[in-house]
Amino acid sequence: MEPKGLLRGKAAIITGGEGSIGLATARAFAAEGARVCLIGLLADELAAGAAGLGGAAKWAVADVTDSVQVKTAVAGAAEAFARRRADRGRRDVDLGLSRPW
Repeated sequence: MEPKGLLRGKAAIITGGEGSIGLATARAFAAEGARVCLIGLLADELAAGAAGLGGAAKWAVADVTDSVQVKTAVAGAAEAFARRRADRGRRDVDLGLSRPW
């Protein structure tokens, strides 16, 4: 069954995905049909959050202050969510919710 909603067919990368705001945002995006990738520092919490979102979610551990880790996480999300070869690397929605400290 094709997802329905305002974000149907879109992909979102959400940093701070293991936190309450990040996970709530991911739930809202997934409810609107988006595929989401949760990015954060706590693997167990990211995995649990993604599992709660079902097949619409992936997760990756990355420190957003480290550009190499961010590039790796984004590349993984792009690969996981690519619909066609031409879509690889294209992001539909980016949302940064990382803590500023």
